[in-house]
Amino acid sequence: MADGDRSVTYHGNASGNVAVTGDHNQVTTTLAGVTFPAPETVDIARELAGLRALLAEVALEPKVRKRVDNALEEAEAEAASGAPDRQEIGEAVERAVTAVSRAGKVAEVVTKLRAQLIPVAGWLGTHWHRLVELVAG
Repeated sequence: MADGDRSVTYHGNASGNVAVTGDHNQVTTTLAGVTFPAPETVDIARELAGLRALLAEVALEPKVRKRVDNALEEAEAEAASGAPDRQEIGEAVERAVTAVSRAGKVAEVVTKLRAQLIPVAGWLGTHWHRLVELVAG
């Protein structure tokens, strides 16, 4: 690193890393390891149905509920297609989880939601492991 250069560059996935730049910084962090299942061991349709059932328990304003339901419907429809697009499913799941999070409702189901997202993220692939970080508990 050159003098005065405070940039950090990652080439690849940086999940589970902490990067701090600057002078005299102190950081305390705890990173919990997550073991993701192999994609071929996950029944994505079943896991998405479980995610829908879990999020149905969360009291949401109608506008937010519609956003969550629409995103999950898109994910489920794509999963049921002959050749599901993991990117499309990941984006739809991310929209649903982000909507619940922005509504301030993740804390109500954080443990169950995190557990439900682990197999989904495992099926989606390493790029989507970040879904679990959206609901770090």
